[in-house]
Amino acid sequence: MQRATAVCLGVATAVAFAGVAAATEYDLAKQALLVIKRMAVPTKAVEDVYGLRGLEYIDGVVVEGLSDDLIAAGVSASAMRDVVETRLGDGGWHITGVPTIPTEHVYVRVSGVELRTGEGARYGWYAVSAELSLRQPAFLERLVDDATVQTWATTWDTTALVFSPQSDLRDDIASELARQATKLVADWKRANAP
Repeated sequence: MQRATAVCLGVATAVAFAGVAAATEYDLAKQALLVIKRMAVPTKAVEDVYGLRGLEYIDGVVVEGLSDDLIAAGVSASAMRDVVETRLGDGGWHITGVPTIPTEHVYVRVSGVELRTGEGARYGWYAVSAELSLRQPAFLERLVDDATVQTWATTWDTTALVFSPQSDLRDDIASELARQATKLVADWKRANAP
């Protein structure tokens, strides 16, 4: 996640400062962002289907990480959760409710910033990292005070960068999370095929 955010912010900063240096900085930066938006930018994928075998349901979807910039632009955790839960449910996964320890759940982290010039002027574009992962109960082999350590482990994970103008921001993030949820369902079905 930290690597994805660093890449996201690095690209955003490079684009913003490239625009500042140019005579027609605003137009050039907007054109560069439009080109970036049209590119698929996956940053990480740990899609091990072995951890999906025998998994019949999840207990819920947790959404975290929304920055002040994203909230101000109208992105809400509940809307993103609804998108993911709908896609998973349509794919055949039963969702029992809100996750509690230790239960299987889908974890969504959406973080991002509005891009600005070196002087702080806003472009009206956002750089966003969208991560969807499956977390399941796990036991560590080492003992602590004669007790096994129980925790969550990420058994399936994917992250992508989204570059979007404010007018499309909610739809673009929702579309990316729906794509990731569809991939998770496809891998789940593949792992449990007879």
